[in-house]
Amino acid sequence: MRKIIFTTLAILILLMPISVWAECDDAKLNELAYKAANVNLNWEPASKVIAMGSADGDEQPITAYYIKVYLYNLSEDLRAVVTNNINKKKMEFQGKDSVDNLITFDSDDVRNLYTYTVEIYPTDTTCDASALFKTSISLPKFNEQRLYYGKCDETPEFELCQEYITQDISYEDLVARQTEYAERKLEEASKNEEDESKGLFDLIKEYKYWVIGTVAIVGAVGVSAYVIIKKKRKSE
Repeated sequence: MRKIIFTTLAILILLMPISVWAECDDAKLNELAYKAANVNLNWEPASKVIAMGSADGDEQPITAYYIKVYLYNLSEDLRAVVTNNINKKKMEFQGKDSVDNLITFDSDDVRNLYTYTVEIYPTDTTCDASALFKTSISLPKFNEQRLYYGKCDETPEFELCQEYITQDISYEDLVARQTEYAERKLEEASKNEEDESKGLFDLIKEYKYWVIGTVAIVGAVGVSAYVIIKKKRKSE
């Protein structure tokens, strides 16, 4: 009897790994990997009024700026582990928590350049524990320096005068590079005007005989018409 029990237990022990791992074979892993590769990220700037402050006797809203990050296409059989490069904080999201195929989270620290790394894993614990897919997104930072430099209003298209930028700059850097950009822009505008004037001059020069002839014909027609009208009035 004891021998039968040991034999049965041995068979069960041998079969257990097979029955467990059979639930997540290569075909299923490939399917999950395909789904994981469709996960993508996007972002957009956002703001919200967090309090009211007083300035010159008037209440003014105090605005907090942040970046909203969007995680798309995380299916129910996947989970995402998100970490950042600044404080290494880890967040985990389950595909089953998606709303309209979307998961969102906020990046509140807009004074630093954050990069979020996302690793996608299967929710099935019988599957291989390694990540199926890895992606990342780099966020810009709020450009505080532009608030203190009024000349950014003259060149709103300049990359360092944007509300959000992708590099660290000092106030001195902004002033120097915006000044250089504005001067270059002025020089280009002046050169374009010169080119247009030169082009018109070259055009007149190239067709000067045609222009002279046209002017002469128009002048002759005008004089003839004047003479005819004058004679007609005298005869009347």
